[in-house]
Amino acid sequence: MKNKLELPAILLTTGGIIVSIVLSIVMPDNIYEFVTTAAGLMLLYNWLFILASFGRILSLKGSEQFKRILGSLFILTAIGGTLFHHTSRPGFFLSIAFLVIIALVTLIMRSRWKKTSTDDDSTLFKKI
Repeated sequence: MKNKLELPAILLTTGGIIVSIVLSIVMPDNIYEFVTTAAGLMLLYNWLFILASFGRILSLKGSEQFKRILGSLFILTAIGGTLFHHTSRPGFFLSIAFLVIIALVTLIMRSRWKKTSTDDDSTLFKKI
């Protein structure tokens, strides 16, 4: 085995699946639905962030820009759809709470990173 990352990654994924199965049995149905909805929405937010940053990294032509915007609209529609379903709505608000926590931690850490960084770059993304 050249890379020793495969086994820990597989074990972590397996552990996550086992925890999810146990939680689905132990937790009340509503709470589990809220958590899984929030987790699914966090994945959609991740893809939305990827599509948003994609335009900053690469110079996109018209059709590529259209596909990026269309994909973002599909994701936003899926996210917005959770607001119309009464069982998914609390998961939406839970995911927003997670986003707020992540944003606050990022803002706090940003000031610490600036103190230790000597780079003058204002962005992580570079045009390719």
